[in-house]
Amino acid sequence: DRRQRQMCIRDRLKACAGLAHLENRKYKQAARKFLETSFDLGYKFTQIILPQDIAVYGGLCALATLDRQQLKKEVIDNAQFKNFLELVPSLRDLIHDFYNSKYAPFLENLEKLRLDLQLDIHLHDHIRGLYEKIRNKAVVQYFSPFLSVDMKHMADAFKTDVESLEKELSRLIMDGVIAARIDSHNKRLYAREVDERTTTFDKALKMGDEFHQHTKALLLRVNLVRNEFTVKLPRPEKSDHPHHKK
Repeated sequence: DRRQRQMCIRDRLKACAGLAHLENRKYKQAARKFLETSFDLGYKFTQIILPQDIAVYGGLCALATLDRQQLKKEVIDNAQFKNFLELVPSLRDLIHDFYNSKYAPFLENLEKLRLDLQLDIHLHDHIRGLYEKIRNKAVVQYFSPFLSVDMKHMADAFKTDVESLEKELSRLIMDGVIAARIDSHNKRLYAREVDERTTTFDKALKMGDEFHQHTKALLLRVNLVRNEFTVKLPRPEKSDHPHHKK
């Protein structure tokens, strides 16, 4: 009927918009368009895009650009997109591994997909950039719950050596992707937020001291007034010239 045709046209437009955003490297907008596409589109638009393509393009762009909460809400809990992901189980499992912080299997399986994805007509020019963004997101997500991290453990989780990881982290810090500092001697990564918390704590202490001093001064003044230790100003003398009434 007419409504179904309108829905079909809408989904075709969303899929096309997703491809256009992908081509223009606007990966977050691309993710959103693919994620909004209804599974009802199915195989009705195969001359342009397959449902498996929607799963792959939407899934990869989401991994590269959405934060953990958005990934849960807009991808994992998305009933429509879940149907697309069921057509590509390897990508579905990849997204769940990323969300559950299973970085070693996640990165290993992501790498296994690389060759096939590089042959994709729409993705081949974007794989390097998307993979870099996804890995950066994984590094940030790994580090975010901690104030400091042992880089040896982190290197194991990311299937790399400490030296390579240190170079990677230095680049991410320089690019402003991760707010941290590296202790090269002890091979630890410290959150820059620690310094900010210390500064905030110091400010709070200073405000507390000022309040304490102000309160003491106020109490002293109250006690002086109560005990009539006040300086009384002399009263002005009465004028010898009374006011004349008009």
